[in-house]
Amino acid sequence: MRKTATGFPDWTSSVSSFSIACSSRTLARVSQVVDYIFYVIYGLLAIRLILALLAARRTAGFTQFIYSVTDIFYAPFRGIVAEPTAEGGYKLALSVVIAIIVYALLHLGINGLLRLFAHRKTAI
Repeated sequence: MRKTATGFPDWTSSVSSFSIACSSRTLARVSQVVDYIFYVIYGLLAIRLILALLAARRTAGFTQFIYSVTDIFYAPFRGIVAEPTAEGGYKLALSVVIAIIVYALLHLGINGLLRLFAHRKTAI
């Protein structure tokens, strides 16, 4: 440990290192929370996509629940492209696929920013 001009130990480098470590841990925890939120969104949108592919009845309770929960995430993408439909009501919900892709890109961007802020500065 370095000593100051008065002969006492210099704790500033240790305190600075500790605060950087705490900051990095906090940002890592924030990143984990962001990951969890996005994984839940991906899962719900994937279930919505599967229900559309299988032509699930809109009157079924589970289908109504999934559609009501995912409407907030799906709304910006509704009608963005035509959705091909086959006989029997089977539908390829391309808007849901686009939503999942956009949310994945947003997820990557947020995690990239968090990594940028968590990067330790080292002296050369």
